[in-house]
Amino acid sequence: MPAATLPPYSERVSYYTYLVAFGLCMLLTVVAVRRIPAVQRGPWNLLLLSSAFWATGEVYTVVAFEQGWETYPSLADLVYFFGYFPMAMAVLRLDRKDIPGRRSGSLLDAAIVSLSVATLAVTFLVQPVVSDSSQPLLVRAVSSVYPLIDVMLVYLIARLLGGDRTRTRSVLWLATAMISTLTADVMMNVQSLSSLLGYTAVQNLLWLAFYLFTGFAAMAIGRPSRQAERQAEVRAEESGVDLGALRLAVLTFAAMLPSLVIITYGSWDSPDLSSVVQLGVGSAFLISLVAVRIWGLIRQLRRQAWRLDVLAATDPLTKVANRRTWDAQMSSTMLRAQSGGEPGVLLVALLDLDHFKEFNDSHGHQAGDDLLRRTALEWQDVLGPEGLLARWGGEEFAVLLRAEDEIAGLARLDALRRVVPEGRTVSLGVSRWDGRTPPGELMLKVDQALYEAKARGRNRMVVADDSGGPGPAERPRPVQVA
Repeated sequence: MPAATLPPYSERVSYYTYLVAFGLCMLLTVVAVRRIPAVQRGPWNLLLLSSAFWATGEVYTVVAFEQGWETYPSLADLVYFFGYFPMAMAVLRLDRKDIPGRRSGSLLDAAIVSLSVATLAVTFLVQPVVSDSSQPLLVRAVSSVYPLIDVMLVYLIARLLGGDRTRTRSVLWLATAMISTLTADVMMNVQSLSSLLGYTAVQNLLWLAFYLFTGFAAMAIGRPSRQAERQAEVRAEESGVDLGALRLAVLTFAAMLPSLVIITYGSWDSPDLSSVVQLGVGSAFLISLVAVRIWGLIRQLRRQAWRLDVLAATDPLTKVANRRTWDAQMSSTMLRAQSGGEPGVLLVALLDLDHFKEFNDSHGHQAGDDLLRRTALEWQDVLGPEGLLARWGGEEFAVLLRAEDEIAGLARLDALRRVVPEGRTVSLGVSRWDGRTPPGELMLKVDQALYEAKARGRNRMVVADDSGGPGPAERPRPVQVA
């Protein structure tokens, strides 16, 4: 990225041409960032700060060239190094919108890719430089930092492209910008390994492309709608467990890369044993990260399976059991009772909120939904762990209650009438299971008892007798109308 990497021919023209192009790209980025809504501008201001550091380094390089101060390392290198910190903070802030609980996965993915690159960078770039005693210590230190910065760029790119988040045009432009400068850096490192001097125009264009594409990324920022944000959250939620073929291929290649290099390097006539050891250590760490990632995916699958079970078993409005759960629980409870596994009596009830349609029409559907939710909460508190409350449909609920005896059970069911919110009332039809009646016939008896309770004026409980018809057991109270 520094202007010092311009081609050696026509150096002065090349320096100033580069600076002019760089200045235009910076101006585009500044104008684009000022158009971004204030609430979204924080990360982009950090990117501007990075560009300001690098601009200072570029200007210093030109001044050093004019004054004949060309040395390596120079003050410009220190300024370049400082410029990477705001950029890293900006990318990490842009990545903070991951879905909670999914961030660990994207962190591990980025760590796997960057550790693979770091293993090769340390082995083939950093170690040879550090061990070269013919170079001054400062030269070796600065030359070792640049490959490590490239590893950081790989990590940041992986966070942008591999996180559980929506990949907007802005994110893609920013990732393209970082890939451009990373490509130029890799070309420079390959040249250094080949002992080639000088830098090509392609590298300079790639470094300029970083600033240009950063400006495009800022221009692509818009004010997201709530619907767009929700769609992004849904996509991120759906991709939280599914690695996808491309991501899985990238992670597999990253994990295998050091091992592939070991195989290739080991086929040379006299491989450096220390390099082989470093590659082996890197491979071991990579395999460990992949194992952690797989374990994390297994845990995510378990959490999602549990959430799906909850969604499939509960009513979405009241959060009580739905008809599917009711049928399963009723059958299993009857089987346990027939086998003598549960003492006491088993009571089944249907409850219907009185005049709910009128309440819904006069107060609105939102108030009606709130009444159903609050009523379900109150009834669950009264029933306790011995009772199962399920939404039967509309304003009707079903109760399966295990009690010590019938009197205690009927008293518990009758208590449900006294806790209905808003002063509303409820009618109940109840039947005691005789240990033989199938669930369908039992619910028919309960439904007939509920119909009788409503026919007698509502706000009461009617218990079906053993013959199937409503019996005399009745617990009325004055009707309360909100």
